[in-house]
Amino acid sequence: MKSFRTVLTALLWLFAIVPVIWLSFNQLHTSKHQAIEFGQQQLILDVNEKLTKLRTNLESSFSALDRIASDGSIITSSTVDIMSVKVINQLQSFLDNYPSFSNIMMLDRELFQIEARPNQALAIDLSPFSETLNTMFNDEKTINEPNVKILIVPDSNGSDNYLFAAARPILHPKESLITPFEVTGMLFTTLPLEQFINALLNTIGSKQQGQISLYQHQKLIYQNKTLTLTDSHISYQTNFVIGNNDPFTIEVVRDLSSELSFSALISKEQENLIYTLMLLAVILISAKFIIKRLIQPIDELKQLTQQITQIDWHSNQAVIIDTTAHYKEFHELKQLLHSMSQTIQQQFNSLSNNNLKLTSLTEALQSSVKQGDTHKEILQNLINYDLHIRRQEDIEVIGCLTLGLAFGILNEPIGLVIYRSNFQSGFTSLERANPEFLHYIEQQHLEKIHLDLDEIHQINQLKSGYHLTAIHREKNCLGYIVTPKIDQQSFQARSIEIFVTSLQSRLQELQLQSELSKLANTDALTGLFSRHYFEQTYAQFKQRFLLRQEHFAVMLIDINGLKQVNDTLGHDAGDQLIKAVANFLQQSFRTSDIIARIGGDEFIILLEHVNVSYCQPFAIKLMEEIQQQHISYLNKKITLSFSCGYATSHEDPVEQLVELADQRMYQIKQQNKIHDNPASQSHFD
Repeated sequence: MKSFRTVLTALLWLFAIVPVIWLSFNQLHTSKHQAIEFGQQQLILDVNEKLTKLRTNLESSFSALDRIASDGSIITSSTVDIMSVKVINQLQSFLDNYPSFSNIMMLDRELFQIEARPNQALAIDLSPFSETLNTMFNDEKTINEPNVKILIVPDSNGSDNYLFAAARPILHPKESLITPFEVTGMLFTTLPLEQFINALLNTIGSKQQGQISLYQHQKLIYQNKTLTLTDSHISYQTNFVIGNNDPFTIEVVRDLSSELSFSALISKEQENLIYTLMLLAVILISAKFIIKRLIQPIDELKQLTQQITQIDWHSNQAVIIDTTAHYKEFHELKQLLHSMSQTIQQQFNSLSNNNLKLTSLTEALQSSVKQGDTHKEILQNLINYDLHIRRQEDIEVIGCLTLGLAFGILNEPIGLVIYRSNFQSGFTSLERANPEFLHYIEQQHLEKIHLDLDEIHQINQLKSGYHLTAIHREKNCLGYIVTPKIDQQSFQARSIEIFVTSLQSRLQELQLQSELSKLANTDALTGLFSRHYFEQTYAQFKQRFLLRQEHFAVMLIDINGLKQVNDTLGHDAGDQLIKAVANFLQQSFRTSDIIARIGGDEFIILLEHVNVSYCQPFAIKLMEEIQQQHISYLNKKITLSFSCGYATSHEDPVEQLVELADQRMYQIKQQNKIHDNPASQSHFD
């Protein structure tokens, strides 16, 4: 008994200590992960905050360089040998306003330093940057996009280090219309890379614990040190973009070994560990009491347990258990065990007889549950499908979503055809459709796969292994789905009916949206674009010009003599005259040009990528050719005529193109009246 007591005591102690140790370890492990997560979040916040401040400072300084390079005195000084006091003051003012930059200088096309601030900057070796600077001087893109460019070149001393600088071209106007500007000089300054790195190092703590890597185009261009990364290191990588320059990728690594040390974690979880030790003490005291109460009757329980375990339940013999006991409680327990053993014998026999029946019922139940789960998943997919296509306008995406959903319902591929219309693109996927249907199409020599509702109904009457489900809007067939022939009362058939209804509804919505958009953006009389559409497109052209210098022109046309035709022959004749001019314009301009009617007798056209040399002869040609056109109304011949004015972004302020084109058009109209040119007015014979 003494040996058993020792073993039992050891076991109870073991079962008390192991959970406590496990809970303590788990708490420390959780605390470690929380410290890592908090450190990661803090690193992200710190780095993003510093990068935001750095980006703001650099963009402000780059804007200052743009203003200096665009100043007239700077532009003039880039082509002469004498440097004005104003230019020198501007360069010095830049260094005063942005003390993080240590120098700034003006270079000519030979990379000679015309002026530098401070004077010590004259000693800077520019040879590593010579190739890049010469490329900027000679690249036409520099004229079109005269932005501040960040230069990154290898150090000429043969090391793996890189040099950083910023250059802003100085453009001087020319008299040529083809190339109105030339690069005559360059503002150049070296970037304060060391200050930039130190600012980031301050975000990750000690410089000895942090690593910063700078990449561009996946190439390492700077790294302050190389660390051997362990589980105690966290990192954060982000992109850093300044102006129109290529993005940098910055990776910051911080060492959390001090925060993740065992002593630090213990200190953090000190209160929880105290509670754990108190719990352990309570458990041990309780275990000692339990041991004392269990040892005395343990032998009798052992003997009774051995007797019960030796019973052969398969023998179907009567179970006899000695119910005599020294203690009343154990006597009652033995009687209870004897009764239980007899009951177990009876239940065992009954369970053996029903075992086969229970096995078959279990298999049937498992099959039913599995089918129910499948139906639930399909219904959820139908809901998700309806939500997804409501947010989609691309027929290609809607078609792919439909194919995926149908495959999930039928567990085999289907065919799908959505007809192309004036309002939407089409979608066809019959490659994996039912081979019997594809054979029917080939056998019938159908040159097209577009079927109407009657043809679909006739095909479904055939004895075949496939079924066509029409997608329609009232009596107008929008497409169809090819599926295997299944019971129309089955769950799969009803599921297909549901998603076809959703698809029909979405296609009807898209058609209605297209019809409304066409009505809003089209002139009812001529079929040309409306004033509303022109104003939207004009705003987009101006935005592209401001962002990417994409030049364009505005041409304004006013019909001559429309009022005379209206007053003499009536407004119906005037409408015919307006439509004839509209047809002439559609035939004369490029398909990429935007032609809109903005008034009773006024038309306006947006032309991309053109200049004055294109617009001037083209406008004259239009006014000459229109006079060769005529229409007949009530046996009267009406000769067409209009006045035309234009303005281009090359020569005119982009915000005033419409006003300038209108003024020039009326100048042409007034000139024709002064010279009393009858051919310049729409007239009839």
